Amino acid sequence: MKRDLLYLIKKIDDIKTHFHTMGWNGIPCVATIYDTSAFSTWKQEVQLELQEVYDRTKDKFIWDTLVNLRQGFNGCNDETKFNELSGSLYAISKNIDKYYYPA
Repeated sequence: MKRDLLYLIKKIDDIKTHFHTMGWNGIPCVATIYDTSAFSTWKQEVQLELQEVYDRTKDKFIWDTLVNLRQGFNGCNDETKFNELSGSLYAISKNIDKYYYPA
């Protein structure tokens, strides 16, 4: 539903606080989020909402955002992928009426 997706998009800043530094051999080197439960839950909820939109609209931008969600997070590039995802979600929110038609 429209309000559910908008609510999830508004949580981006809160979810971003779950980034933490991961390192190898005691050396911190990568900002990571993929392994936190808060991010995992949020990601699945966003994915479910976007999948519903895609199933109805077959919109390429929604599809590309879903691909980023499914393939983008593995620790190595989480910060970059999160920023890309955030930008996509903000763009979707600005154009939300394109994806949800009036009743």
